[in-house]
Amino acid sequence: MTYITENIDEDKLRNITYENRSFPKPAHHGIRGSINIDQLNLYQTVRKKYKNEQSIDNESPILTKDYTDDFLDTPHAVQIKESNWKAGSVDTNGEYVPEQKYNITIRPKDENNNVVNKTPIKSLSICIIPQTDSLVYHDGHKLQLPYGVGTRIQITTTGANSPQQILDRVDSLLVNIFSYSLDDCSVIDESKTFSRMELYHRIDRELVDLVTDSLKKNGKIIYQKEKENKYLTYRVESPEWDKLGFGDFEYNAEIKIYDTKYYHESSNPLAHPKVEISLKRSNSKNLPHFDDWNKIQNKLISILNTNLLWAKVEPNDLIADDLYDGIKQPISDWEHPVNARQPLQYSQKESVRDKMASVVMNRQTRAPYDILLSIERLGMPTYDDIAKETGLTKATVGRYARRFEKMGFCKVIRSQCAFVDFANKCVRKIFVSLILDHFDTDDYQNKTGRATKRERNRRNLISDLPYPIGIKTKIDIGVIDTVIRSYRDLKIG
Repeated sequence: MTYITENIDEDKLRNITYENRSFPKPAHHGIRGSINIDQLNLYQTVRKKYKNEQSIDNESPILTKDYTDDFLDTPHAVQIKESNWKAGSVDTNGEYVPEQKYNITIRPKDENNNVVNKTPIKSLSICIIPQTDSLVYHDGHKLQLPYGVGTRIQITTTGANSPQQILDRVDSLLVNIFSYSLDDCSVIDESKTFSRMELYHRIDRELVDLVTDSLKKNGKIIYQKEKENKYLTYRVESPEWDKLGFGDFEYNAEIKIYDTKYYHESSNPLAHPKVEISLKRSNSKNLPHFDDWNKIQNKLISILNTNLLWAKVEPNDLIADDLYDGIKQPISDWEHPVNARQPLQYSQKESVRDKMASVVMNRQTRAPYDILLSIERLGMPTYDDIAKETGLTKATVGRYARRFEKMGFCKVIRSQCAFVDFANKCVRKIFVSLILDHFDTDDYQNKTGRATKRERNRRNLISDLPYPIGIKTKIDIGVIDTVIRSYRDLKIG
């Protein structure tokens, strides 16, 4: 890809116009929040339960294997684990003793009812932490209690669509396992905060390059930090989304494109990548309150959906999974910043179309056109498949495939044999439109005739070659390609 690199006139960026747009709403994924209650007895209840259940052989006991809740499809196990917290107290000998925290996590089970030690797709984990006046850090400094004495509950879950759903899940877990309800205590309102919100779409894997290139293009207007990660195709974080027309936003947002799994299982949703936006961290000291949930959610949705529209992603390109309904997701409306990237505007589609037209409509040879037509007709063929259909040699097909790959038309998937496909759906559509605009609908028959002619010409050439060149008449057609290329005046295409 090439990008315009001249300085951006910031005055142009201020004249942003908006249009109301609609697109399926992304699904919630990971949520991280916390609350404080004004009583220490919850911590004491959890601690007592752990001490009763633990043993020397089992320091992470299973409290139940039959936990159910409205957001779970099947019964899950509940596991509890004790670990040192960052603060503690000083004993009578003046020694520092770390305080304990308790993680309560739901776990999936296998078909034999055995607990599987992994995080399920629909997850919930809470961490119970004491808040007392005697707590100090290891260096002796006193721990500050922003919400006073009581119990702190840190919450991590997936797929929750509102703060109330988060609180309902926590309450259900506490009631069923510890016979303790949030209704029996006072949840301190100021403590209801969240530090992470993740929303995602799952898109057809053919569109990954378009979305990645579109996100990189934002970097010509806003500051964005790109990060490498072996599990991600692309990852970018920025505090300057307001410069792209999204209004004031005091938090950083991060967009990630996850690497695909199970690539050869196209029917598996995990073969298609997630494009996820998340509330990364605050530019201010205060975490967002539960009351800010809708405001931040709507801001993240507008940023994510706008970037997908800029990359030409359509609702039909969305792939459903266990948490996400794809094109059937509820529709979200937002004010789309139409000309926010106008200082960098160029038509990627027109650029690819012009390059492809110059190759496909070459008057000297129809070989590039026939190769692309074979890719369109066969769908990810091998070099041998294309050679058989076009009458070209395998070596010639390979040269054109590598050339098309460098030009951005195609991708070559190299394994035991090389497969060729269009770079993405957009490129495929461009090629089909060129066929409809410039070629007859019966051109496939003409291509078959050209293939036959190529094979006949090559065989005739073999029989006409002088003996000193070392080629006999009964020779594999594939190895004659280097000889053909030495005859500059030969026109087989």
